[in-house]
Amino acid sequence: MTNTVTFRQLEFASSSSKPAAGDSALDEWYRRVRDIPINELDDGDLCRACRQQVYLDHVVPIAVERLTVQPLAGEMYDGELLVAMKSIPTGYWQRNSRISQDLADVVKKVHVLSEDDDILADADEVGRRIRAES
Repeated sequence: MTNTVTFRQLEFASSSSKPAAGDSALDEWYRRVRDIPINELDDGDLCRACRQQVYLDHVVPIAVERLTVQPLAGEMYDGELLVAMKSIPTGYWQRNSRISQDLADVVKKVHVLSEDDDILADADEVGRRIRAES
């Protein structure tokens, strides 16, 4: 998926006000990634955007696409991007059945690729969240 849009462009398109000019780590992160095309964000930035629920309609498809290529993608640890999917509201999956199915396929791949109990438990939880709304 090619999505060269940035968070700043989405802010402008949605008439969102500029983010607060705070000094928290989250504010600093957002200012750092605001002008990077979403498809160029690294795994850690995609994880954070998912956990913070930032422009999910643009971020999640790219995250799931990345997971289809590398089901155990992550910056801090294997499976971090998959774990970030647990932060996505269940209603998102109902509205986006194709992406939901793509993520369900990722969950199946994780069970083939990993023997780590924590990763498998996370994959199962993601799978349950998707099925809850499918």
